[in-house]
Amino acid sequence: MIRGARWLALVLGIALGGLALAQTGGAGGIVVTEASGVLRYRIGDSALLTALKGQVIPVGARVVTGANSSALLTFADGMMIALGEQSRLRVLEFRFVAGDIDKSRVVVNLTEGSVRIALGAIGQRDPGLVQLQVGEGGLSQALARPRAGDINLSVHNIATLVEVGQGRISLNVAGRSIALGSGQSALVQQNGFVQVGTAARLGDAARQSEDGRLMQGRFDRMLGMALAPGSRAIVLTLSTPPGRDFSDEALLSAPPTTAATGAAGGGGNLRAASPN
Repeated sequence: MIRGARWLALVLGIALGGLALAQTGGAGGIVVTEASGVLRYRIGDSALLTALKGQVIPVGARVVTGANSSALLTFADGMMIALGEQSRLRVLEFRFVAGDIDKSRVVVNLTEGSVRIALGAIGQRDPGLVQLQVGEGGLSQALARPRAGDINLSVHNIATLVEVGQGRISLNVAGRSIALGSGQSALVQQNGFVQVGTAARLGDAARQSEDGRLMQGRFDRMLGMALAPGSRAIVLTLSTPPGRDFSDEALLSAPPTTAATGAAGGGGNLRAASPN
């Protein structure tokens, strides 16, 4: 019941996200529009800080939610990112030039957990200016990836469920690019094997393992959140398996590192080792 109330509060916060942004400014950072439970962040090697509703978190900070916690982050261009429980996220770059969108850019890294993202003015005007990266490996390659016509979503060495609510993305896994459109879903296994289909079919596939069931449960909760009412919104939902050592220090002690991406495999356990 408590969890349901928290998610209801977050949904209401999402509906009011644009108003909250206008009230708090947010041009120089990320506004915490809603926060339930534990929300912390760290800037570089500074001390771990607690974030509260209405606070502005600087771009580049590592953001973490605790167990049974959630948060809504709102950006200057209207982009919204809802974070589910036990998630860690870093906005590596957010540059918004309202008068010249071509000079704007968004780069977001989800290391673990679940998120729902509704793109703002930058992504609506030119999705190619947005890069989303899941997992720690291959970060430098993701940053260096050339601009494309679609949102670039790169998954590196981690199991991931993806659903495109509206819009179109280019999913990059192990050197391959897969186009996903509105209503399509993908299940990426840790070894690089990708299944594309309906959310229901891929949900059944994910539930074949313990990690997959946990991942699907978090995914379902994120799907229950209507991030943006506008029909033009580009909305993505992502979920990864929960970590085994989810603590603030383990999550925030070091930034993402670069690692080689393995070749695509052929199915297997969601936590199967990635081939080299």
